[in-house]
Amino acid sequence: MPIKPKLFAFSHICGTSYVTGAEKALLFLMSELQPFFDITLVVPNTGFMSERATEKGIPIIQLSIPLTDFIYLAKPDIDDELQKLKSTESYGWLLQLLANDRPEAVLVNTAVHPLPAMAAKEQGIPVVWSITETIRKTPHTAAAAAVINQFSDWIAGISETAVEPLRNDSVAAHGRVHVLPPSWYPEQLRPDEWEVNRQSRRQQLGIEARHTLVGFIVSAIYDSKGYIPFMDMAAELSSRHANAMFLVVGNPVDKSLYEEGKEIVRRRGYSERVRWVRFEEQIATLYPALDLLVVPSLIPEGFGLTALEGLMFGKPVVAFGSGGLKEIMEQTGNADNAVPAGDLAGLVERVHRFLQNEDARTAAGEHNRRAVERVYGLDAYRQRLQKLLDVLLAAIPERKDSDAGLNVINRKPRRGRKRAGRRNKTRPSRKRSGAKRQRKRSGGRRYGARRSRRHRKMAKRAR
Repeated sequence: MPIKPKLFAFSHICGTSYVTGAEKALLFLMSELQPFFDITLVVPNTGFMSERATEKGIPIIQLSIPLTDFIYLAKPDIDDELQKLKSTESYGWLLQLLANDRPEAVLVNTAVHPLPAMAAKEQGIPVVWSITETIRKTPHTAAAAAVINQFSDWIAGISETAVEPLRNDSVAAHGRVHVLPPSWYPEQLRPDEWEVNRQSRRQQLGIEARHTLVGFIVSAIYDSKGYIPFMDMAAELSSRHANAMFLVVGNPVDKSLYEEGKEIVRRRGYSERVRWVRFEEQIATLYPALDLLVVPSLIPEGFGLTALEGLMFGKPVVAFGSGGLKEIMEQTGNADNAVPAGDLAGLVERVHRFLQNEDARTAAGEHNRRAVERVYGLDAYRQRLQKLLDVLLAAIPERKDSDAGLNVINRKPRRGRKRAGRRNKTRPSRKRSGAKRQRKRSGGRRYGARRSRRHRKMAKRAR
């Protein structure tokens, strides 16, 4: 009887206080791959992503793997940096993990996470490298792209912008580059609850029926996400529209930047117009409260999941149009609402139009729900994914019960790590510390050394 081939998915981070767009995209992709593969998720620590994966029945391995921004930022001396990373103890652990488990394929997420791809290629394991960010344009961009091409068999880019540096003739000719924007499951949006959630959340925020609520939503508040332009816009539009209110959602990881934004509206006397919320995982309870979404990212985004979510919930979206974010706006008929990155006057003017015209907001919202479903809905996603699946599955020999040592369903975990979803028989209960209870719930013991401060910084830059 054929059994599913094993696939190891490597996530560069596993947030404990918020979830990034790259994590969401990987979770969705793993869900779609589950009918075809026996998936194991490898994460540096437990967190939201490992918990969601465990709920889906995906085993978890914790392995700390160094990250690098040399490829993403297209820095010089990339080869020297990779050789340094290969000399780390973590790379040895990684090689041992792959040698012991021999997955039929490896899925690597983001350009800052090259070591799993390198280790897999060293052992002859096919690699799908998911690129979720836009490689910076420098004199070394071609060298950065060459590393990704060298250590992957197929590339799954989150947008045309993300794969543009990777599309050299030899790669494209062999059908190795695939564009796979994220999607969603319609039932997760819970549209029948939108009105109830709208009223409940607006009441919590102190937003009245007469108010028009403009949202800024990020997982973590960084300068590159356009927090300061949004606050400048909020201060300016507060002076023009008495009923305009503003909502900032995000984890304030940069405290000085966070306070700088607050000072902008405080100085203008409009502090009471802004509401503040930390990270919100349940987007189905948040977006319905908005009347308008603004995505003022200052860098070329690989995609722009927040904009996609706003469109999914039928909200007008105004954005700085660059990179993958510009693609979303153009492909959903919102090109006029995408202004050049950094054009504050243009951003203010587009939002001003929507604030003064409720009918325009309603029409834009209805258009966006139809357009985003057509371009990025589940059917469109699965059509794109099928092209990748066809070549990936064709490259993997069929596995059968009789294949010695390959039936992982009946195999006990090796010592040194524990897999979520593979529980031992019930034992007499004993007291555990809080840390041990957390490990039991979400995926087992750490496998390898703790990441350095430098590598935690690399993870932040990839968000």
